Amino acid sequence: MPSQRIARLLRTFLPVAFLVAAQPVLKADGPGHPAAIISASADLTTQQFTLDGSDFPSKLSVTIDGMPVTVTSMTSTTITGNLPAGLVSSPGSYAVAVWRENKWRDDHDSDDLVAHFILTVGAVGPQGPTGPAGPQGATGPQGAPGPQGPAGPTGATGAQGPVGPPGPAGATGAQGPQGPAGPTGATGAAGPEGPAGPAGPQGPAGPGFSGTQYLTLSPSDFRTQDPSSTGSTQFFSPDGGFYVTSAVTAYAFAPVHLPQGAIVSAVYASLYDTDTSANLDVRFLDEGLTPSGYGAFAPDLFSSGSAGFSTPSASASATIDNSSYKYYILVQAVDSSNNQTTWPGDGSLAISTVQITYTLP
Repeated sequence: MPSQRIARLLRTFLPVAFLVAAQPVLKADGPGHPAAIISASADLTTQQFTLDGSDFPSKLSVTIDGMPVTVTSMTSTTITGNLPAGLVSSPGSYAVAVWRENKWRDDHDSDDLVAHFILTVGAVGPQGPTGPAGPQGATGPQGAPGPQGPAGPTGATGAQGPVGPPGPAGATGAQGPQGPAGPTGATGAAGPEGPAGPAGPQGPAGPGFSGTQYLTLSPSDFRTQDPSSTGSTQFFSPDGGFYVTSAVTAYAFAPVHLPQGAIVSAVYASLYDTDTSANLDVRFLDEGLTPSGYGAFAPDLFSSGSAGFSTPSASASATIDNSSYKYYILVQAVDSSNNQTTWPGDGSLAISTVQITYTLP
């Protein structure tokens, strides 16, 4: 095989030249389009080769002894490329072939073969001695002077010279007119405050602070407190309002914030009750600032039966004293004897609204 012969080639020769031994011409790119390799050369130092010929196709590949080589540039008359190291490095005969596009075969009669020939490579002899230098020729006549070039750009301005001595002082001119007045100075410190005048008559009461007032608590105002520590949960239902989702003994609380001195006259509630064994108890309580037990601030309100919504109310007459007490609404589930019991936990008992009616003094 050609590749086995190449593996045995020596690598110590100087650069060699390809010599054409035969040039068979084959057709390329169709009938009437012959291509031929006329001459070839290679430099084994740079591992480059050159093929000169005619009518090379626009797409081709090259093999030497059946081995593909890299083509780096080409025209219709010249092909150059790189030789793999050691491919052609000793005297001998090598088959060079040009193939159409990237198709090549071991068989030189293939339809893809464009041109091929046999190269005979001989060793290059040593370089001969350099010949003597020839005599120097006579000096030619001097040429005519060329035209003058354009003027160069103007140079930069030089540094300014020193300032001359001052001239004699001129005569004093006439006095000019007086300028405009300057801005007014800052205002001085205020004098001592005069004595207070007599008190005027009391004005009428302002709007919104007379007559009957209302404080309304919604389901979101309530929170749970679970004395049995079983983890009660609160929920806001669009129908019933606030209820406890766990079947526990729990209280629901909401703070009451009324103005100092407000007089509570009534308490009203909207309660949801569909439970047959338990009711809701709504209590208005007060407690000292330091926890010491609580008291009833107004009568209790109870849901009753199991028909759904009910609106119990009660009259009251008690005055808010925020200096000594805090106030809140407590709601619990009770049995038929009004003793505390567990919430059903299924939404059958729920708080919709608690409203407090009051007046201001």
